Amino acid sequence: MSKKVVRYQTLVKAFSRDGIPALIIENAVPELERIANDILGQMSGGKNYPKFETQKELKSRSGLAETLDIIVGDWAGERIYETYSGGEQLRIDFAIRFALAELLARRAGSKVDWLTIDGGFGSQSDEFLPMVIDAVKQVASRFGVVLVR
Repeated sequence: MSKKVVRYQTLVKAFSRDGIPALIIENAVPELERIANDILGQMSGGKNYPKFETQKELKSRSGLAETLDIIVGDWAGERIYETYSGGEQLRIDFAIRFALAELLARRAGSKVDWLTIDGGFGSQSDEFLPMVIDAVKQVASRFGVVLVR
């Protein structure tokens, strides 16, 4: 093979799903998890924490598969995101979205100036609604403007 073909093959591999993009995600996940954990802990009164799993065992053969599973811990242990109620999922979603916005802004060397939250508060119970409102107020200082509808 010519040097040119080898170089192109190397570039294709480097920029494939398992190359540089996977390394970027793998390096960002711990920081995203930490920020989301801070926010979700506040929203749930310390009852919940998120964990992201980026690999899982293959069922059909030996080896690992790339994934992004959201596992959330609570008083009963850890379980997958899909097993939580709609209101609980909303808090988890908010925490992850806020954390992702903050992480991306940090990595870009800037600050997220604008945060819009469109609905969702109606699904919160009387117990958790004040915590979610307080958590949004707490994270509001991370943004220039927060609009809630």
